[in-house]
Amino acid sequence: MSQRKYISGLVFLMLFAFSCSHHDVVVPDEDGFTGWIAGESFDGYGTMLKSGDNGLSWFRQGSVSQIPGVDMNDISAMDQNYIWAVGDTLMGYGMIMFSADGGLTWERQGTKAMLDSAAMLAVYAKTGSRVWVCGEKGKLIYSDDKGNNWNPLILDSLSKAAFSGISVSGNSIWLIGNIADTLGNDSTTVILHSTDGGQQFAASHPGSFTRLNSIFAISDTLVFLTSGSTVYKSIDGGNQWYPVYTSITGIIRDVCASSETNIWAAGEQGRAFRSTDGGATWMTHWPQSGKYTLNEISLLDTARIWLCGSGNFPGRRGIVYYSNNAGRTWFIGNLPVDAGIRGMTFVQGVR
Repeated sequence: MSQRKYISGLVFLMLFAFSCSHHDVVVPDEDGFTGWIAGESFDGYGTMLKSGDNGLSWFRQGSVSQIPGVDMNDISAMDQNYIWAVGDTLMGYGMIMFSADGGLTWERQGTKAMLDSAAMLAVYAKTGSRVWVCGEKGKLIYSDDKGNNWNPLILDSLSKAAFSGISVSGNSIWLIGNIADTLGNDSTTVILHSTDGGQQFAASHPGSFTRLNSIFAISDTLVFLTSGSTVYKSIDGGNQWYPVYTSITGIIRDVCASSETNIWAAGEQGRAFRSTDGGATWMTHWPQSGKYTLNEISLLDTARIWLCGSGNFPGRRGIVYYSNNAGRTWFIGNLPVDAGIRGMTFVQGVR
């Protein structure tokens, strides 16, 4: 028996969404899709893992000398070679890590003068040649030359927000953030939208949101976001937002779509939610009975989906799930580290 088939047999798990009434037996895809995940520091350095078989098996990349011992918050691959990951602060400024060889080696980018003492929270490198990074203290920077030079954007009076999410669709760029009060509690939410590739940003009308967790733009006008336990939708470029789903099992951490109709959301207590009609109706999926918090989603098409997350304290071990039949059955990835997972990217997937 080959090693690949052996590993696949170990990690295979068959669980079903409550709405399904039949059992489908599936096997992993023959052609493996390549992905990376980023997570908390483990054994002295930040976690970056790579998979070439649809997320079934993972191996660690980098080293103590290459990747400092800080938590990594997000990761995004431009293609098979160029990958960026961002994380918390070290030596007085936030982490931007870059690999030009598929993750075999990593180097730090950015400067203390530009990034200040702000943790970097999100990175987006899946469009053209531009890479976007955002984080605390209103930080929003971009690079058009693979990170050799970074350009900061000044976002006027909203510059103190902790920007934690970026979504790009053509020339339309969306940015979400939260502003904390003097006690450290989120008190104001910020949604910014650019229609000219990031030259200018205008504030969307945030409504009565609490904390903003994620945003996903399908077009200039059609956008989904999550706040608290609710998924919101806008069909007019953010002028108005209305709720399309509220979870009864906790906060929804992420939302992602492969089309105008195929939408996924995921969050606390290991729950994922899918709509096949643009958000009008939703089905609940739970890949495993454990109490994992699902932090991020990546979609390839209507059938193939990846979810990643972290266990609750004190067991912070991360988790990765993969389904190739729209969530009717799930495979569990084999992770080599005992660390929570915060970000994920697949080369051919949207996120």
